[in-house]
Parts: sequence; structure tokens; C-alpha cells
Amino acid sequence: MRLLSIISFCLLTSCTNKAILPMPNPSTSNFPIWAVKLLDVSDGVELYEAKLIAKAYFVSGVSTCGHPGEPEKRDGQWAFPTYISKIRVPEKDIFVDVQTGDIEWNGQNFSFESIRKLEYVR
Repeated sequence: MRLLSIISFCLLTSCTNKAILPMPNPSTSNFPIWAVKLLDVSDGVELYEAKLIAKAYFVSGVSTCGHPGEPEKRDGQWAFPTYISKIRVPEKDIFVDVQTGDIEWNGQNFSFESIRKLEYVR
């Protein structure tokens, strides 16, 4: 996961002309929330982008303990199984739209722009 974070950071910083935003309270929970602010999904959502979006939503809206699992592409969405706690208790899937980056979880829908505005975990 750390390697994925480093690779994602390098991809995001080299592929954007935006100034890098400072990351307050650096932590593994805050990295995806910070990184999502740099994504450009106007050309669709690649796997690495979907992973960042799902993780950012997970730590801010589902739980700070646990993680989204490996996704599969299903009906125009990336479907992420989710697990709560260290013992991997299954939770409802997180769906990331392949075209827009919008999130669906537990019957609720969130736009990609609302995910970009998430606050950092304290």
C-alpha cells in the first residue's frame, strides 16, 4: 500500500500543472483525501484514480479503521468490497463511476466534486 501511495503521488505530481497543496496532519488517512484534490477525471477514471477516490471516501465517510479491497469493473463502475477493522468485517461495496468519479455507497450518491471537498481526518 505504501508503494502504491508513493507511485500515486509521483503520477499525480508529474501529471498536473496545479501547485501542490500542503497536506496538514500527514497520515495514511489523510493522503488519499489530499491526493483526490489533485485528480483530473475529465477523461474518465483509471484504476489508480478510482482507488484514491474510494479510499478518500472510505476514511471520511465509512471508517478510519479498515479499507476498500481490490476492485472489479462492473456495469460502468469500479466496485470496491470494503472491510471494517483489522479483522476485515465485510461492509457494503463502494462504487466509483468509471466516467465521472462519482461515488455510490449504501444507497447514497456523492459527486466527485463533493469528494474533492472532503476535510482532513483529525
